[in-house]
Amino acid sequence: MKVINNAVCRGVAGKRIGNVKGVVLHNTWDNKSANSHIERLGKMNNKQLEEGFAHYYVDEETIVRVEDTFNKAWHTANVEGNAYYIGIEVKGNRQTTKQVFLKAEQNAFKQAYDDLKYYNLPISRNTVRLHCEFTATECPKRSLIEHCGYDSNQKQPQAVIDKLKDFLSLKLKNRVIRIPLNHLLLSNHRNLSVWRKKVYFILIQE
Repeated sequence: MKVINNAVCRGVAGKRIGNVKGVVLHNTWDNKSANSHIERLGKMNNKQLEEGFAHYYVDEETIVRVEDTFNKAWHTANVEGNAYYIGIEVKGNRQTTKQVFLKAEQNAFKQAYDDLKYYNLPISRNTVRLHCEFTATECPKRSLIEHCGYDSNQKQPQAVIDKLKDFLSLKLKNRVIRIPLNHLLLSNHRNLSVWRKKVYFILIQE
């Protein structure tokens, strides 16, 4: 996975006042790569950026940060959401294959976990939020479809919102990390050259 830091949104929404309260998960309405948003947003003037942008754009291969997390971002159409939460856009609309979406989502889980840990925040319903909690929107549409079976343009019932938030929180608490065996101590044994090509999965629980 590649990580790109390029703050092309240049603090246009202003410095964050107060402490970060959590992260907000979004799904993109397009099917474009995370990297494409660097050029798209970088070409916009301040007025155009008011239409909305998140701190991160994540796809199946890349995490792109287009705004520093100590700055606000216009990602929730809500004063509190923009001021106190970090926005993470996950590549995923109806055209995105399930395999690609779920991989992008896993990358987003890693970024969300890292930011919550950096800001010393617990993983809970209060810190892991959804775009639709802040304004009337279908976002995160693809996550709602995949993990809750909810596919409607009507306001999401609270039970559906809570189900998705609990699912996302669990994924953050139980992260699967791919670690090549040659990164482990056993790699020092030359007679294990065949096994060094294998990939092991480690479940990290908080």
